[in-house]
Amino acid sequence: ALPAVTQPVGFVPSTIGLLLAWVYMATTGLLIAEVALADMASSGKVATSLQSMAARTIGPVGAAVSSLSFIVVHFGLIVAYISRGGQLLASLLPAAVAASAPAPALFTAVFGGLVFFTKGSDALEA
Repeated sequence: ALPAVTQPVGFVPSTIGLLLAWVYMATTGLLIAEVALADMASSGKVATSLQSMAARTIGPVGAAVSSLSFIVVHFGLIVAYISRGGQLLASLLPAAVAASAPAPALFTAVFGGLVFFTKGSDALEA
């Protein structure tokens, strides 16, 4: 969807912008991996979290800011997914079914239930 959104700017500027975004994301991913490996090596643990990495590298205030930004970004993502998913689900359903329940709630119930009853049960078995 992003190339379609950037199409009015032109092919070359869109390509440059998308490549720069990719370089930024790849670089930050590698930097996070480096910090994670260093954190695991220094603590002797086999796993780490963003919270603990932030606390070790930028202190407790930085960790709190990092956690807050993580929550805000992912809350925005879930709102966008549920909103658009509800619209798409409502367009696939007959009008009577789509009118009986709000589309985002129906989307959440259907796909949230699917995830819960498949992946969620794995955690209960362990």
